[in-house]
Amino acid sequence: MSNLTILASCKLPPPIYETLKKQYGKVLTPFGLEPTGTDDPIYEDQQEVNEHNAEFQKLLSQADAIYGRLKITRDMIEKAPKLKIISLATVGFDYIDMDAATEHKVVVCNIPGVTTDTTADLSFSLLMAAARRICQLDKYVRDNGWKDFYVNTSLYGHNIAHQTLGMIGFGNIGSAVARRGHFGFNMKI
Repeated sequence: MSNLTILASCKLPPPIYETLKKQYGKVLTPFGLEPTGTDDPIYEDQQEVNEHNAEFQKLLSQADAIYGRLKITRDMIEKAPKLKIISLATVGFDYIDMDAATEHKVVVCNIPGVTTDTTADLSFSLLMAAARRICQLDKYVRDNGWKDFYVNTSLYGHNIAHQTLGMIGFGNIGSAVARRGHFGFNMKI
């Protein structure tokens, strides 16, 4: 077991909390982030958490590692002389002062690509819902419209197979959406 103090900046599910505690020794959970398995508390804004929570600021001096998704400023890094690593529970890292982390030799880790497929799935499902008028059809069925002899043809929607899918942006998520369209529905991209 390594002897590290981890400062959690987001709520940890109980199994993760227990694993970190067993593996590394000490896990600090400030401002209502005890591992209860419920969602993070809601704050008015990120500034309130960063600047006005004395407990988090106090705990920074004890931290060898910070885990979570909280904005980490130069001031926070400078208040954490033992800090060796910031491990992010997100794809992006634009809310970390990377210059300060580099100057203080703090390693910053993120999890790139972790949401690519789920975001592409959601994007494509929204595209299908719009083309097939799913929301309007749902309302039609819930309003007992299915009992009518005549069905409004505007509710039929449009076929997406063999159509052209226009893309604005072709990064990881855009590419994943394009693959779904091309390989799943024979769409031209």
